[in-house]
This record gives sequence, structure tokens and C-alpha cells, in this order.
Amino acid sequence: MSETTISGAEFKKQLRDGLPKLGLFVNAHSATVTEQLAHSGYDWLLIDTQHGPMGNENLSAMLNAVCSGGAKSMVRVAGYHDRGGIQQALDLGADGVLVPYINTAEEARQAVSCARYPTVGTRSVYFPQRSKTGTSFIELAAASGGFRQWNRVSRITGWGNNSSPRS
Repeated sequence: MSETTISGAEFKKQLRDGLPKLGLFVNAHSATVTEQLAHSGYDWLLIDTQHGPMGNENLSAMLNAVCSGGAKSMVRVAGYHDRGGIQQALDLGADGVLVPYINTAEEARQAVSCARYPTVGTRSVYFPQRSKTGTSFIELAAASGGFRQWNRVSRITGWGNNSSPRS
């Protein structure tokens, strides 16, 4: 069980190295219960929005509760077709999403695309108040090649620059 908060990368490394991680699926829509569980030493808590009765406002409070206890937070969404659920979970601060019903490589690509920003995915840009990536939006844009795309767009004649393309 978790004694200190670790990065997502370290969490994954520990899993790959065979270190067991203990967690629970949370189906109750109570931020209070979720917080109590988060402070009980679990490594991860998965909030089940596929079957649980929570809306986005409650999900936000529950994710905050998980974070307060140092556990990693996951959200189970309806499926690969649930673009809104995937993006909302991540925007609200989930460390990851569980996407059920993936049966083909194309379905997996669609789910991953919803979780990654352009130019490597189709996730809409949001300035999350709870992003736990430890990375600023500018760093995310730079890492995904967004600045190279902006540079190309800004060179288009007539696109706000009223001049010929720059060299």
C-alpha cells in the first residue's frame, strides 16, 4: 500500500517490476466515502462512472478526494465511444481512465486519441485546474509538436498576418 505519493511514471514502473498495487472500485457517489478510502492506504481507487450514479460535479469532488489521500485515481467510462466521458475524467484530474469493451485495434486507437492532445490525438484543449501531470500547457503543446503546427498556420497568407508567407 501507498505510504507516499509517487509519480504516474514511478507507479507504472513498479507495476512492470511486479510490485503489487492494492485498490478498489468505487461505485458509491460519495466524496466523503471516497476520501476515507483514499486515506486508508490504498494505492489506487477506480471511480466507476459506467455503473455508478455520479455526475460530473460529483466526479470532480471524488477525484479531489482521491488525490487528498495520495492514491492514484482512475475513472471507468462507458467505452471507447465515450469521448466526453474520457475527456471530462482527465480534465477533472483523473490519473487515468479504464475503457471497457475494446475489441479491435481501431477501437483502442479511438480511445487513446480521446486522451491525447493534438497533434498526436483528438482531445480538446482545456486548461485544467487539477492537471496532475506536473507539466504546464505550454510544455504539453511543445512535447506534442503543437508549436510546429502553429508556426505552419501562422505562415498562411491572410491568416491574421496580412502579408506574404514568412521564410
